[in-house]
Amino acid sequence: MKLVLTYHRVVEHQSALAGFFDVTSEELRRHIREAGEIWKHNCSPGDLLETGRANGLTRRGFLITFDDGTADHYGIAAPLLEQEGVRGVFFVNTSRLDRDGYLSVAQCREMQARGHAIESHSHEHKLLTHFQGADLRYQLAESRRRLRELGLGCWDFLAVPGGYFNGEIKQAAQVEHYALLRTLQWGYNRAVNPFSIESVTVNRRTAGRWFRPLISPRFESLKRATYRSKEFIKTGRLGALYFGLRDGRRK
Repeated sequence: MKLVLTYHRVVEHQSALAGFFDVTSEELRRHIREAGEIWKHNCSPGDLLETGRANGLTRRGFLITFDDGTADHYGIAAPLLEQEGVRGVFFVNTSRLDRDGYLSVAQCREMQARGHAIESHSHEHKLLTHFQGADLRYQLAESRRRLRELGLGCWDFLAVPGGYFNGEIKQAAQVEHYALLRTLQWGYNRAVNPFSIESVTVNRRTAGRWFRPLISPRFESLKRATYRSKEFIKTGRLGALYFGLRDGRRK
């Protein structure tokens, strides 16, 4: 098994928390240490290229990933990871590079030189399930092309915006020469599937005392069933109610 953690924005202090997926630098540091205690060592994207059964229940490392390419990934997240002796994967939307509040090309190159991976979150931050055919392939191909021209995206690793994907997206990713696709499907990658990599998304509710139980392989079946139930609600007619309650309670 391999654990993949998904983060978004990282802030310095509790008072700066705003979005549902924000975590503090203090929380992130604790998460890295707890993941190391449970999952042993930090992985690279190359470790996810292993296919088939990953030694059953054997814990074989963790990978930390960040979505959206926000500026805090350079100023806060990457330095913190380095202080803890680990490296991360930062997924960027190529249309946002060099824009205010997002990573610059120079920062991406520097982070990669320091051992981090800068990979694709598609060209624009739009749900790929809304695209088909040539439009879908453009979102994937343009992102990979720009990253490669900049000397980035060395692993051909794709994270789909919002975590929403389907068979057409997986097929398009393979056609556009991606080697890995990280989803937001909950799980510990007991069997590593390069084009359906499971992850555990960390948010303001799970960043606290629930983080350690969340990443522990104990009660995996129960946690997976709970997650799938939530996904069924979010993507169905009750989705508006779910997000209203979630976002209303965070304030």
